[in-house]
Amino acid sequence: MSNLQSLLEARARLVDGEPIRILIGHVMHRAIEIEPASKFMTDLRAAFLCDIDEAIAGLTPPDPAAPAIALPNPDERTA
Repeated sequence: MSNLQSLLEARARLVDGEPIRILIGHVMHRAIEIEPASKFMTDLRAAFLCDIDEAIAGLTPPDPAAPAIALPNPDERTA
């Protein structure tokens, strides 16, 4: 599975409302699982989605059919 594919799947799970669980511990079989409070979970979900969208944008090649961004002319002066 590609990194892009795993990011898209993680994004879909977050958008679908899958609960966020946090594992605390350095060894998986002895870790403690917690679910954050609803307000914190909402903020955390938004932050994760923002980070995932940014990572997806970095891995997705630009669309050649998309209009080019107009760059300012260096000869033009702004007041």
